[in-house]
Amino acid sequence: MVDLLSDLSYVHYVDFYYGAEYIVLKTSNQKVRCVSGNIATTQSFTDNGDGTIKDNHTSLIWQKCIMGFNNDINCSDDGNGTNNASTWADALAYCENLNLGGSTNWRLPNINELKSILDNKKVSAPFVDNLFLNTTGPFWTSSTNIANTNDAFYVYFYDGYVVINLKRSRLPFVV
Repeated sequence: MVDLLSDLSYVHYVDFYYGAEYIVLKTSNQKVRCVSGNIATTQSFTDNGDGTIKDNHTSLIWQKCIMGFNNDINCSDDGNGTNNASTWADALAYCENLNLGGSTNWRLPNINELKSILDNKKVSAPFVDNLFLNTTGPFWTSSTNIANTNDAFYVYFYDGYVVINLKRSRLPFVV
């Protein structure tokens, strides 16, 4: 498998018609849109010590451990760790019913929120801050594909992909 984030011959591109992001060779022909202004060059996260992680740039609070693992310092297996996959609808329900870090106001992140913790500067997988444990597979977002509402987006932290999949597929996810 090609590690597309560390292989410098590949690049991300966005398809606005399908609302999807893809990874292609830099030599492929794509359309161009320019931007001006500063970009954030670093990520900054704080482990709150209560099963949550704060993004110091966006102020979003993230669940530290994925479903099937205890929200403790090491994300220990709660006995369901080998079965931590979920359909999109089950992922939405899990997040809405989560009680963690003194909050019951949890939700499945949208595509932009989940992409915000993707770390493109790392040189090896998983491409996410080391505070986020067990983050190697695909993770659901709440974002529906506007071209086909049976599909939703997920982020695959092993390669940095943002992909569309059927909502009835079983994927692990993070909040």
